Amino acid sequence: MSIDETFPKRYEPKAIEKKWQDAWYGQGAFSQANRFDENSSKPTFSIDTPPPTVSGKLHIGHVFSYTHTEIISRYKRLRGFNVYYPFGYDDNGLPTELLTEKEHGIRAHQTDRRKFRELCLETGKKYSQAFSQLWKSLGFSCDFESAYSTISPTSQKISQWSFVDLYKKGKVERRKEPALWCTKCATSFAQAEIDDIFKAGKFVHIPFEVEGLAPLTVATTRPELLAACVSVFVNPEDERFKSYVGKKAKVPFFGHEVSVIADEKAQIDKGTGVVMCCTFGDTTDIQWWRQYKLPLREAISKYGKMTELCGPVANLKIEEAKEKMIEILKEKNLVLKVVDIPAESRVVNVHERCGTPVEFIVQPQWFIKVCDEKENLISIARKIKWHPEFMRSRYENWVENLSWDWAISRQRAFGVPIPAWYSEDGKHIYVADPKDLPLDPTESKPPVPCPSGEWIADSDVLDTWATSSATPLINARFSLPNERKNFLPMSMRPQAHDIIRTWAFYTIAKSYFHFKDMPWKDIVISGHVQKPGAKVEAAQMAGQDFARKTKISKSKDGETFAPEKIIERNCADAIRLWSAGASLGTDILFDEGGMGESLKFLNKLWNATRFALLNLENFKPEKNFASKYPVDQWILARLSQVMNYYQKSFDQYEIHGAKVELDKFFWIDFCDNYIEFIKWRCLSSDAKVAEEAKQTLYQVLFKLLQLYAPLAPHITEEIYQLYFKQFEKIESIHQTELQFDGVKVDEKFLAGGKYLVGAIGLVRGFKSKNQYGFKIPIEDLKIYTNAEQKPHLEATISDIKNFAQAKSISILDSKEATNTFEQEFEGIKINAYVDPKVVEEFKAAKKPS
Repeated sequence: MSIDETFPKRYEPKAIEKKWQDAWYGQGAFSQANRFDENSSKPTFSIDTPPPTVSGKLHIGHVFSYTHTEIISRYKRLRGFNVYYPFGYDDNGLPTELLTEKEHGIRAHQTDRRKFRELCLETGKKYSQAFSQLWKSLGFSCDFESAYSTISPTSQKISQWSFVDLYKKGKVERRKEPALWCTKCATSFAQAEIDDIFKAGKFVHIPFEVEGLAPLTVATTRPELLAACVSVFVNPEDERFKSYVGKKAKVPFFGHEVSVIADEKAQIDKGTGVVMCCTFGDTTDIQWWRQYKLPLREAISKYGKMTELCGPVANLKIEEAKEKMIEILKEKNLVLKVVDIPAESRVVNVHERCGTPVEFIVQPQWFIKVCDEKENLISIARKIKWHPEFMRSRYENWVENLSWDWAISRQRAFGVPIPAWYSEDGKHIYVADPKDLPLDPTESKPPVPCPSGEWIADSDVLDTWATSSATPLINARFSLPNERKNFLPMSMRPQAHDIIRTWAFYTIAKSYFHFKDMPWKDIVISGHVQKPGAKVEAAQMAGQDFARKTKISKSKDGETFAPEKIIERNCADAIRLWSAGASLGTDILFDEGGMGESLKFLNKLWNATRFALLNLENFKPEKNFASKYPVDQWILARLSQVMNYYQKSFDQYEIHGAKVELDKFFWIDFCDNYIEFIKWRCLSSDAKVAEEAKQTLYQVLFKLLQLYAPLAPHITEEIYQLYFKQFEKIESIHQTELQFDGVKVDEKFLAGGKYLVGAIGLVRGFKSKNQYGFKIPIEDLKIYTNAEQKPHLEATISDIKNFAQAKSISILDSKEATNTFEQEFEGIKINAYVDPKVVEEFKAAKKPS
């Protein structure tokens, strides 16, 4: 059958994409192609794929970053690697709890624990299946058959082993001390989970009486914490208050006395220069509490209500207590003034999961000690290749400024249980034996008696990051305490820049503590997709992370930017091509209109291929065929040049750069020029002339399909199956091998092509300016050039003549140039004559009868 019969005139992406997804995820040969072969002799490329958090629907931002990884995996397969591309779902811990509470309208602490865990598992399963379906609808080539869950027994075993191993190494300890606390989620959390927001507030000026001296005026934003005041601080260099140091100040309304202490952390120019220390309003309070061994007065409960210590505001929520306390103080004439603080001047720390302001609660917590390992954690990270390199500075800045150890215990119902028991007095701890993992300590007992009283099972669960930071071990199918598969460290970790301080840092820390090694060789950092119309806020001007203020949120924006709807309006390959449209590590604004360019490309690729194949009827390609024709040598040299750049870019994970160069080659060199140049040769009666053109056309077109295959896998597979498979004899284009090594670029051929394209451009310009149709012949074409350019143009004179429809053509010395067309190209000029009668004849022929 002819190409006209077998190759449809229109590209129908919806039908074709579904066709190949059904094949790829079915049971046949296609479905096996993406699976990692443990017995393969090929070099391994392993990917520590980010398991998406089960906290809501995925949005286009997830598609953007996850598609980068998918494209790289397909590229590596074409390069001959045995690609290990696992997939997982982070369906344990607080994010899944919060989603379950939202979906069922319940609170974890008010629900039977076992029943709540079952609901969480159901929620996780439902969303994980939806996530898988989304990735499949985009043609992802990961192995869905071996996908993991971070709450599965295997993952729990690995996470618990990590806890036990670090405990035995002295890196994990249980301490009773102030911890970052979310009163909404009713749990502790880590420093890395703090976000910053701008929020208006009030400085309330309150007088503290001091015997024998004038009152000290404290300006505070937390009047509700007066009952928890344990000291008043002034700066030792502040002359105003030197006589107060060592005196006792009386706390307004509550009446207890506290010491006045001098410390340089009290800022002379902030507020009144007098600071009340409460347990606890901020980290400075904690530092003073520890340093000066101050008493503990707890004013806030773990559910965000004031304690009995707070008298008339007890049992009120924090914000309610604040307003009530100001009202009470005013009634007692204990408020000197209230000064409003504008939002842009006040940064408030909040829990990133829910936006609730940070509080500090004292209770026993498990910590991984990281603050004493800063130097080593920076050193090991420097062994990893960061892409882009500047992202490493974000990691190092984070580590250098750590002030808290990593709190890994969470006071929640759903998650990986902490495999430990402790004595009633807290002096003795027993952690599980690795061979008994996974286990829930609330459902089992240690095999040894407790030295004092009875063992108490730890009812806390591990922080979500404590498990997801073990993904290299989960992905490596780690099963025994000291077993490490040969692809640890893994080849690549892809992730977004906002979780450098969490996922990257925690994974690097664990890998170093467990093995004194890096978890992966390369870390690839993608940017975010910003909301349309996002503007620079005060957050950016104040040095905050602007990306975190405007990025699309899963919990808030999932429906608005639902990828399923965007795929339906466009197609999978269009979204994949759009996703490759930003440089590594940079954020982009979402503009669905930009996908129109991708759709335009897909149609162009289809139509250009169909047109080319119409010239390859009854054709058989020859391996290693090398054309001697100058135009063919030029296009092959340009292809080699592009391939070298493509390889270099992809090997540095710069997909965008590779795509830009490939697109320029496809649109300009191949479509606009090469196909037009060789039309006459493909139809030539000279068999040798036609054969050289067809062989080269086949080579270039097939190579183009391979280069575009990682970016647009559906359309390239369809074209391959329709024509190229019969010659290449390989089941799928994604199983072919893309050879780069040793690709040489002949500069002589590039120069010849450049001058040819330049001369043709002048002919196009001449006809366009004079509104001559391209089929209108040129009676006489003179090309003026210099000595260097002349032999190149003489070698392609037949191509110029046929393209220009020139009856007569001559290439002359530039010194002889007269009456030339106003445009020129690197000194090349033309003089063209068109017969006016011929122009009139063409115009007449076009007129309707």
